[in-house]
Amino acid sequence: MFPNSSVQILHSNFASNKANESGGAVFLEQVLSAVFFNSSFSSNTARRGGALCSVNTNIRPVQTSTISVEKCFFERNKANISGGAAYLNNTEATFEHSDLVHNIAPVGGAVLVEGILASLHLSSFKFMRNNEGVFVRSLQCLSAKNTIFLQNSLIIVNSEAEIENCSFELNAAFREGGAIYLGEFSKLLVVNSTIRANKASKGGGISLRDSKLFLQESLIQDNSAEIGGGGLSAFGINTGLSFRFYNSSFIENRAVTGAVFAIRMDSSSGNTVDLYTLKTLIKYNNTVLNYTKEFREKMTPQLFYVVRPDIVEQTNQFASGKNIPFSAGHTVFTRFQVCTLFSLCSVFSVSSGML
Repeated sequence: MFPNSSVQILHSNFASNKANESGGAVFLEQVLSAVFFNSSFSSNTARRGGALCSVNTNIRPVQTSTISVEKCFFERNKANISGGAAYLNNTEATFEHSDLVHNIAPVGGAVLVEGILASLHLSSFKFMRNNEGVFVRSLQCLSAKNTIFLQNSLIIVNSEAEIENCSFELNAAFREGGAIYLGEFSKLLVVNSTIRANKASKGGGISLRDSKLFLQESLIQDNSAEIGGGGLSAFGINTGLSFRFYNSSFIENRAVTGAVFAIRMDSSSGNTVDLYTLKTLIKYNNTVLNYTKEFREKMTPQLFYVVRPDIVEQTNQFASGKNIPFSAGHTVFTRFQVCTLFSLCSVFSVSSGML
């Protein structure tokens, strides 16, 4: 397509097309806007963007490229490098009421979106059985509402994201983050969403590195990991980690070896970890875990694990207004109203770095 143009593709079908480089069916370069409506893309191939590729190199001076995809179907498209269905660079993209199914690429089997001018907005969308899932990197913003991720993981790198009323089920990752991987200074807000029956080597539900996670009114259930962190695995090496869990549930998450209980945190050098949970239910082996002396004595590194408990310095004040004593070198429990309030050393820090 011609640069600085506007494009509309309506009620169309693109099948079995091939490009040697980018965009097996459609290639957009520096377009002002593009609209795709009620169209299908199947069995197209390219190096980047098996079906669709949008590239914008006009970042100085800034010129925005926008695309809108509504009521479209992407199936069995393939990219040899990235973006099985679509590759979007410095493009503001909106996907609504559409399906991406069985698309393939080594990175971002469904979609890969990247660039400092890029954003991705998903609404009433279905990602199903795309290998390597949705990959976003260095975005201004990712937002997803009423979206299904089935056998299709989400990878967020150096970006800010908001997820609301979404479900992540039956996803698998060879290494980290069965449902969601959050890396390199990212921030993620998850509201009213379900992360269930996902698996990975670490972090069956969610895995994060040097990032911040806010979980509200959400369910983390029946996720599994091989090494540790059935529900969540976290690793901080360059900057701080931050967690906020409110009115959420961790239920029956497991690991084959290592820490089987919901959360595993590794902290190796120069960072701060802040974990705060309020009105959060934790259930394991069909037992709701409440604060009792007997329960505290049962806690072991096989359930909650921190690699370096010696670096704990202090705890925060909770809703009760009292300091909670740091117990047993790695866990702290208390009650809040009629719900369980759980904290794993609400603040622990290493010599350098701060949130």
